[in-house]
Amino acid sequence: MRRDEALLRASMDAARLVAAGHDYVEPFIAAVGRAIDADAGAGFTRWSLAEGEVATVTVTVWDAAPLPQHYIDAARAVASRHPCFLDLRSGRGWAQRVSDHVDLPRFWHTETYHWMHSWTDGRYPAGLHLGARPDQVVFLGVHRRHRDFEADEMAALSLVREPLASALAFRRELDAAAARLVGPESTNGGGDTDRLTPRERDVLALVAQGWTNQRIGRRLGITERTVRKHLECGRDKIGASSRAEAAAWWARTGSR
Repeated sequence: MRRDEALLRASMDAARLVAAGHDYVEPFIAAVGRAIDADAGAGFTRWSLAEGEVATVTVTVWDAAPLPQHYIDAARAVASRHPCFLDLRSGRGWAQRVSDHVDLPRFWHTETYHWMHSWTDGRYPAGLHLGARPDQVVFLGVHRRHRDFEADEMAALSLVREPLASALAFRRELDAAAARLVGPESTNGGGDTDRLTPRERDVLALVAQGWTNQRIGRRLGITERTVRKHLECGRDKIGASSRAEAAAWWARTGSR
């Protein structure tokens, strides 16, 4: 399969999962990482913003060990200094190499490089903006160790954006509608938390933070299949028809 076709298929497959409310991040970044030959890994990052600064960072990586929390905290602190920060916030819809903005050998000696790219020795990073709203930026990062990405590879990576960004926008609208359906007047009040088992509470709390089933399983020491089972049981008990609806319910009610 040609690289362009593989990248477009990865985006379309992810878009279908997004629209259905399923986990999509890990299979998506794995497919993109393989297609673009990201030998230092790929990552899917969400920046939550507050007053123009990065307040929280969530990162899911492929072909690399999970980032320790102190790395993520340090990355959050320097994110606004990143050469691509303004472009990512503005929502430019094409893939960009960091080398398009700075001299890489100099960049390698900065705190920003250390905390945002050195975990996988990703000396040649590139990124693609996937969606933004006033309080959040979502983007894909890819890394290589020994050679930079070519212009035609960046053009191919840019194909990923439209199907997935459109699906994410659709999902946000659907999730907002779901949240309204389970608003304060819903019969699913705070007392329903008493019906949840401790493990169902753990799973719902992590789902509300945007964690994937695989990451939840690693944190709790259980399989993905068990995570799904706890999530399904928890959803049934609180009357949530989707993962997003369950996350919205927990954020509003269950965390009290």
